[in-house]
Amino acid sequence: MAKKQNYAQETCTIEGGEEAVRKANKCAKNLGKATRELPKVNDDGSSECGFAEELYAKREETLDEAHGHLRTLDKYSRWAAEEIKHLKDNLTVILAGKEALHKDSPRNRFSDAEVKLAASCRKLVRLRESIKKVFKLLQKTIKEAYEKQFPGRIPRDNSYSPIVDFVDPASDTASSQNDVVLDDELGGIIAMGPIDGPDIR
Repeated sequence: MAKKQNYAQETCTIEGGEEAVRKANKCAKNLGKATRELPKVNDDGSSECGFAEELYAKREETLDEAHGHLRTLDKYSRWAAEEIKHLKDNLTVILAGKEALHKDSPRNRFSDAEVKLAASCRKLVRLRESIKKVFKLLQKTIKEAYEKQFPGRIPRDNSYSPIVDFVDPASDTASSQNDVVLDDELGGIIAMGPIDGPDIR
């Protein structure tokens, strides 16, 4: 039976993981700032701030982005764990082969391989530690964001009004456009919902 290939093997790199950590850390800071700066809103949705709902809506966008970063970090963490195991296995094989050799030249080549494997392993270990740190920060920031919600409904960004051409409601074109809007709304509803942060091993 063919060995099952991990989907992340072709898409993940140490550089990609480091970039994912940087972006997630920036998102956590932005989300924390957006949550702290939200104005007070009454139970009926009214507020002394005239654009309170827009601020809550923009914060929701950042919250969605944070959930996406959690998924990306989890992917890189699992990939890094697999790579570390793979490198350690290879290092064990090299060390065993090195002990069986007596000539200096082949032993030196094995030493070079040891150095490269050990360096890669250290980079991956550091990457996983960075991932764990920012993952926990994101989880904490997301939890704080959920504690400060717009009352009664999902907040809407009413700061702009898209220009819409007038269409006769009775026309076939109007019916077609309404179907598209409905499809978009359903797609958005399906995509919504809280996401449990995956465990970082």
